[in-house]
Amino acid sequence: MLLLCTAIGLGLVKIIGGPLRDLVAATRRVAAGDLSVRVSPSSADEIGELGEAFNRMAADLEIARAEVLAERAELERRVASRTAELERAQETLVHSEKMSALGQLIAGVAHELNNPLTVVLGYVGLILEQTKDPDLRRKLELMSGEAERSRKLVRNLLAFARKQKPERAEIQVNEVVATTVGLREYPSGEDISLETDLEGDLPPILGDFHQLQQVLLNLLVNAEQAIKDSRKGRRIKVSTRLREGKIQIAVEDDGPGIRAANRGRIFEPFFTTKEVGRGTGLGLSICYGIIAEHAGAIEVDSEEGRFTRFTITLPVLDRPAAESRPPKEAAKEDAALAAEGTQRKVLVIDDDPSILCFVAEALSDGSITIETALGGREAIRRLSSGCAYDAILSDMRMPGVDGRAVFSFVREHRPELEERLIFSTGDVANPESLDFIEVSGRPVLSKPYSIAALRETVQRVVAGGAD
Repeated sequence: MLLLCTAIGLGLVKIIGGPLRDLVAATRRVAAGDLSVRVSPSSADEIGELGEAFNRMAADLEIARAEVLAERAELERRVASRTAELERAQETLVHSEKMSALGQLIAGVAHELNNPLTVVLGYVGLILEQTKDPDLRRKLELMSGEAERSRKLVRNLLAFARKQKPERAEIQVNEVVATTVGLREYPSGEDISLETDLEGDLPPILGDFHQLQQVLLNLLVNAEQAIKDSRKGRRIKVSTRLREGKIQIAVEDDGPGIRAANRGRIFEPFFTTKEVGRGTGLGLSICYGIIAEHAGAIEVDSEEGRFTRFTITLPVLDRPAAESRPPKEAAKEDAALAAEGTQRKVLVIDDDPSILCFVAEALSDGSITIETALGGREAIRRLSSGCAYDAILSDMRMPGVDGRAVFSFVREHRPELEERLIFSTGDVANPESLDFIEVSGRPVLSKPYSIAALRETVQRVVAGGAD
């Protein structure tokens, strides 16, 4: 009997103890993090069911852990993405603040530069009207051209800093390309060929000739520098096409191309791959802004070691461009007024004595009497006296009492003169100035203005034909 009991006990230990030990060992491995462990059920009884239950539990835990890890990875990805967005937003904010400060600085500089440029361009124009000496005229025209170039530089800076709207006019894209290519004619010693492939009979666009020329010049110079620096390639090609109702301008070179890592950043302000002192990183960002202001787009396609192609897309003109009155027509009206013998009186307001002298001389033709006021305070004093004026030309930006204050005084105390007001400013890109000019509805002369523009605008107001 004893032997039988012993045999039965040993059998039970073998049948139950072994699987239980396996379960205990497997449980310890699960506790240690090994969720891949499984047990092999040795029977179909309760011990076997326990083993299968353990396996199901381990499998469920493994799936749950995988889901947790996946969710953690997704959360980390989202955190990284949001962090990157915040960093980009911070960079954009910092850049916006820099641009705001730069805009304020440029506005002040533009005002200080545009006043003397107005005087220089104005007196050069007056002397050109009075002299027939060919040598003197050549020198004066050279001076005028250089001063005009300075004027465009100031306006381009304003366009970048404050998104100045371009001077809209009906222009032919092929003329812009041909003129720009003519400026980049390479000497015979240069091993770079500049080719054009221009589609004929393109419809006109509404845009700023000089700003578009600036964009093309920048692209051509960049292509030229890339070819020279890398000593790879020798061809630059400019082409125009009409595609789906829009005009495309392509500037392509067979130079070193642009690295893939840099393509997404080339239009960012201050981003440059050039050596220190050779580039500011503003060229392409200015180009991007100019094209955007023309309701267009600029894109880049490049393959490192093979080519780079910039494509500009511009909308064609879908409405007639505003037509300015021809100079001959203005001259006829001037002559008609002079013939009438009617003496007109014009008040000129500015804080710069040189501007006052130039405008007085430019408008003095026997039929107009010029009164000048050095600043807004003196202007209000004159207006308070009750004098009648056929036109009032006022600068916008003056210390103390500015053009807005003059306008407010006229509207409140001399409303009959409101339609006689003309404003001039050297900072037409200033948002506050733009808003005020739009609300006032008065004509504006952008410094530095030409003699023709000055005379025509004043004559329209004097004749009662101001819009």
